Amino acid sequence: MNILKLGLTLAFLTQVTCSGKTTGRAGPTGDDAPESEAVDKKVYRLSLDRIFEDPPLDGVRIRSVQWTENGKIAGFLRPSQENRDVLELWVYDVVEGKSRLLVRADDLVSAEAMELSEEQIQELERKRITQRGITSYIWAPDGGSILFPLGSDLYLYDIEGKKAQKLETGVEGAPMDPRFSPDGRRVSFVSGGEIWVLPLAGGAARKLTKGATETLTHGLAEFVAMEEMGRYRGYWWSPDSGWIAFLEVDESGVEVWSRASYQAGESSLSEQRYPGAGKPNAVTRLGLIDMATGWTYWVELDEDIEYIARVDWGPEDRFLVLQVQTRDQKVLRLLRVNPATAKPHALFDETSKTFVNLHDDLHFLDDGTFIWSSERDGMRQLYLMSEDGKTMRQLTEQKLPVVALEAVDEDAGRVFFTAVTNNTLEKHLFAVSLEGGEAVQLTEKQGWHSVEVSPDGEHFVDVYSSSNSPARATLHDAGGDEVAVLEANPTPELDKYLRSPREFMQVMAANGETTLNALITKPPDFDSTQKYPVIIYSYGGPHGHVVADRWHRSIPWNQFLAQNGYIVFAVDPRGSNYRGKAFEDEIHERFGVVEIVDHRAAVEHLRTLPFVDPERIGIWGWSYGGTLVLMSLFETEGLYRCGIAVAPVTDWHWYDTHYTERYLGMPEPNAGIYSTASPVEKDPAGIQEKLLLVHGMADDNVFLRNSLALMSRLQDAGVQFDLMLYPGKTHLIAGKSTRRHLYGLMFEFWETNLK
Repeated sequence: MNILKLGLTLAFLTQVTCSGKTTGRAGPTGDDAPESEAVDKKVYRLSLDRIFEDPPLDGVRIRSVQWTENGKIAGFLRPSQENRDVLELWVYDVVEGKSRLLVRADDLVSAEAMELSEEQIQELERKRITQRGITSYIWAPDGGSILFPLGSDLYLYDIEGKKAQKLETGVEGAPMDPRFSPDGRRVSFVSGGEIWVLPLAGGAARKLTKGATETLTHGLAEFVAMEEMGRYRGYWWSPDSGWIAFLEVDESGVEVWSRASYQAGESSLSEQRYPGAGKPNAVTRLGLIDMATGWTYWVELDEDIEYIARVDWGPEDRFLVLQVQTRDQKVLRLLRVNPATAKPHALFDETSKTFVNLHDDLHFLDDGTFIWSSERDGMRQLYLMSEDGKTMRQLTEQKLPVVALEAVDEDAGRVFFTAVTNNTLEKHLFAVSLEGGEAVQLTEKQGWHSVEVSPDGEHFVDVYSSSNSPARATLHDAGGDEVAVLEANPTPELDKYLRSPREFMQVMAANGETTLNALITKPPDFDSTQKYPVIIYSYGGPHGHVVADRWHRSIPWNQFLAQNGYIVFAVDPRGSNYRGKAFEDEIHERFGVVEIVDHRAAVEHLRTLPFVDPERIGIWGWSYGGTLVLMSLFETEGLYRCGIAVAPVTDWHWYDTHYTERYLGMPEPNAGIYSTASPVEKDPAGIQEKLLLVHGMADDNVFLRNSLALMSRLQDAGVQFDLMLYPGKTHLIAGKSTRRHLYGLMFEFWETNLK
């Protein structure tokens, strides 16, 4: 579920003691670099108001780093100094050795003109982007210009001329997913459910597809692709610009769900086609447009294929490669397609008795061989494959669980990848030879490194953070040495607040054999002879990874709780990420079981600690974490005093196909599994603890009907509970004032029920 992305984005991750010190050149360099103010060294108590005020205590984090093809300039998005909710476009020039601001959104359009279409809003919601302004951009192949959408228009920024111009598309409707053709002569986009191309030399836009309706589109990703597969695109240019591969998505058979969107003072009824578990999906088929003739050829797939998960072109335009899945997701098939014939040929299948995880680790070399990642031996590793799909050799070693293939420098024979280390607490960049052998670690600082390697393999941008340091961005050479600072992100104000000790630890899982990673944060004036109340943050779902040595914006919130006398605790149960397929498979067909008993085991360990008050333990979570809270209260009588469930799934029949069926199977033959996993199926009298239920009233991911059904059950059984609904808010429940209200509400709940 990208329930996961949300749960980890919105909630607890790590606790810190922070020195506030930085190294290297401060901030983005150049005339536009923000200034920092010195602060006194007196230590202050955090307030909720300060946590949600601007500027953020942890400064700014750049995002969406993209290199030009020649590796000379790196672009990135950075929050505006004036309004941190608006993103601006920056670049770092390797030759000049400095950063500069390219475009401020409000220099081009008014706030009203930045308003987005419903399609654009839904796309940002799926990507978990709450900021506005310039939220995406694309480099021209020659690096001379940048394309970006803003409001309902497209803009082209000339690097040399230092000027942005609005492109006159002549098409009604907001342009979606704009792209340069690889030859740089045209811009493509989707509008009105059709693919268009606009010649940059002049002339009108040309429509390449036809037949779109309210339920049929060309070139756009379907709901489950964006929400669950991590695929946000629906069309792909061939490297020589001679072909466009695209998806036709037919939602006419998808069940229509009525969703009331309650706003302040008004409400509206929306009809949304939502593929619930066991119900029909959108029907997708892949087309190939010959740009020379305009003809479209359709690729025929086997009847057992339900999902087109990934689409990639091989070298030049020789072939197209598809990653497709069966509906039960126990088979991931790699297909090769000749565009001249549109005939698919199966290279190999990845299979599992449980499910096969998707990935983006596919890279073709010039000779047609390719690099691929697989969990076939338990841990994700990289392999060099022959052109016909045979394994040539394994490139990485089991001791390094691969997170992602980052880049390939074929000339130097180097493969760059990220992997977790230190029992999954850290993530680092490594390089290994195309011939295999021992990998070399390129990032050094303890913590979490998110990297973007230049196409020439000469540099990489490292956005680094740890539980002691908010994110800063640096430029490194191919050997890992720091060359420059893109964003120093000085945060001196943190030094006067963050004083709580934090401790990574391990606890035993319920099976008595497996150790689990956990994190405990104690009050800054901790006294081991005292007994403290405990607040547990839970996520617990598949691909969850809460306990890590990295920074998260929720750290000030957890510090605030610690300063107010609470111990804060988190644990990653079986089923969470990066510890191998067998560890993750524990949750297959066991929602509401394995993560609940592992949390119970962790809490029972906490209750033995002399400084923990066993009678004052609360638990909270968001999305899947909210579901876990409800299941914990139903299944663990007397273990918790109270709990907060934000936007929980209460009935797994009401969540989407791709996520739910991957872990629980189809509903009809697995009714018992669904019942066990769904809080709404439990005896409502089983909740004896104090409960706060929270939901956004315009949630189009975990529908409000989930909380409404649980509310009805609790009310019929005479079970009292607290409730907060947020009008107009989606699954993210976004907005500074709204967040301030929500977290203030939660703090009052803890104060009332745990103190």
